[in-house]
Amino acid sequence: MKKISINCDAHKREQSIKRMHLYCRREYLDRVPVYFGVEARYFLKERGIGFLEYFESPEKNLYHQLMNFKWRMEHLEDDGLGREDVVVFPDFQNTTTAGLFDFGSIAFSDTETPRVEPFITTIEDLRKLEPPDLHREMGAKKRDYLIRMKELAKDCEVQVNGEPIDITVCHGWHETMGTGALDMLGQNFYLWMIEYPEEIKQLLDMLTRASIDYEYEMRKISGIPANGGETIADGMEMLSRDMFDEFIVPPYLRYYEAFPGSMRGFHNCGNINHLLESIRYGLGITVLNGFGYSVDIVKLASMIGDQMSCSGGLNPVTLWNGSDSEVFGEVRSYIEALGPSRAYMLGDGYNVVPGTSIERMNKIAGLAEEIGLDF
Repeated sequence: MKKISINCDAHKREQSIKRMHLYCRREYLDRVPVYFGVEARYFLKERGIGFLEYFESPEKNLYHQLMNFKWRMEHLEDDGLGREDVVVFPDFQNTTTAGLFDFGSIAFSDTETPRVEPFITTIEDLRKLEPPDLHREMGAKKRDYLIRMKELAKDCEVQVNGEPIDITVCHGWHETMGTGALDMLGQNFYLWMIEYPEEIKQLLDMLTRASIDYEYEMRKISGIPANGGETIADGMEMLSRDMFDEFIVPPYLRYYEAFPGSMRGFHNCGNINHLLESIRYGLGITVLNGFGYSVDIVKLASMIGDQMSCSGGLNPVTLWNGSDSEVFGEVRSYIEALGPSRAYMLGDGYNVVPGTSIERMNKIAGLAEEIGLDF
């Protein structure tokens, strides 16, 4: 059995566990929770690992996710310390939805996250597009990785301060409808909304059915009960509110309704100020994950109510290379504006730039403690 031992500050871990439990009930222990979006691109750079090795096999994918978790727990002092399990999944970054149609469109690199090269370049290509076969392309790839990683995890043990914790193998996320369509069409996605609106609606309908079917199948394999659904809508901030309501709200509602529950998660880290009402009320979301630094926090605070929570905010570039006074000023602004809701978790919006100072992130957690509940 492969054993991974993790050592971290036991008191800080205990406090973080308490904070995260209370946060789920819209309560605070002693301060606003802090959780940074430190993802694979950050961890791999710190650990000197290339992306090609990370994606090479389910064995490597699992191992490096476990080692990334170890690195996080041993270096960062945010409320990631409050994780009571380690979550792993077939991680191909933001390529799943388009990859269901054409895995070959994904450009892999050892030094950068993979990206989709748009493969529908003419309206004739779009009109000829067929629904994806979920047993081929990315559907087959991630399914095979998930099955294998579940088996491999049985032969692994992770201990935190000498105590074993569970390894949860799930299926991860996918980009769902709007972002998937943008990956596939590139800038034509926006242009064709004007020139060929019915074709775009038909594409989004196809993507909705494929996303729901894919999610159903992967949830069944993972065997993990799910409460509601989560979507990604990066790139949709480029739309007017009228276009967002016409093209994006209907398919996203269909997706949420296919997975009933109390949680409707939504991610977009762009300037969504003009879309906040549609996101909050039109889609009825309950969790705004990793919102961007350009969001009007006064407006956002007025919309949280008693049904929604949110995380994110800090400018990743300022966090990376801004002055301490700039960064700490942002921290105070977010805590003072959103902390009173008891439904806010301070983080970046979104995600942490590789090379960002570990010491600075840890100082932010310390500053949140200094501010406490004084807002």
